[in-house]
Amino acid sequence: MNIDWCITELSAYIELADKYESKAFTARGDYVGDRALKPLADELREREPIIQRILNAVQPGLGKQQLIRRGAYGLYTSKGRDAAKYALGYLKRRAEVEANLRSPAPRMSADRLHPWVWQAARTLWETKHYREAVQAASTSLNAHLQELTGRRDVFDSDLITQCFSASDPEPGKPRLRWPGEPTDAEYKAMQSGLRALGQGAFMTIRNRATHDLEELGEHEALERLATLSLLCRWIERCSLVSAPVPEDHRTSAAQALGA
Repeated sequence: MNIDWCITELSAYIELADKYESKAFTARGDYVGDRALKPLADELREREPIIQRILNAVQPGLGKQQLIRRGAYGLYTSKGRDAAKYALGYLKRRAEVEANLRSPAPRMSADRLHPWVWQAARTLWETKHYREAVQAASTSLNAHLQELTGRRDVFDSDLITQCFSASDPEPGKPRLRWPGEPTDAEYKAMQSGLRALGQGAFMTIRNRATHDLEELGEHEALERLATLSLLCRWIERCSLVSAPVPEDHRTSAAQALGA
């Protein structure tokens, strides 16, 4: 959340609502009429959706209510103005509030997860569709892995199994290899571990998100995204190893290029 931007938007909205109220009536208490207030009323209406988004980001449900209501004498802005003032007060002292009230336990920020995961999950996550967000992230991981390896004939756990197979690469079947010497114990452990982790992630996280229609809680969904994110980061550290091109193929290619 961009705190400074939110504070600016809320302050502008409150100032505009105050201006509308101050101009709605003459010194004698007579309503000036809708036509005279139309420019201010239009601007308030235009700002309302943005302010609702900010309010809901500060506190879920705070922006659910209609901020501006049509009355006998113009627009009633008191509810929206009060909600905006509440949010503005919180944001101005947010750092202080969090420093004094939050748990000392470490916290995870979803937008710092691996891009393959978060970019796919973000829109669904923001609308609180957590199971669908996990499913989208799993699908994204599979798609990126297919793109990386050029494999369209296999997917999910089968794709992971073949990518991290201990067998040598074959034509059209490249392998992913963890950095290091193949004889080292760490190398062998990471190769086997990544194969098992990837298989498990697709067979449990993706399958459950796809076939189990029960909604996930936010924290549990975040744990699953974090698992996928870790897998993505380790995959990115691997090298893609392809089978050597046969000699006759290389010759043909060279001849074709020279033609």
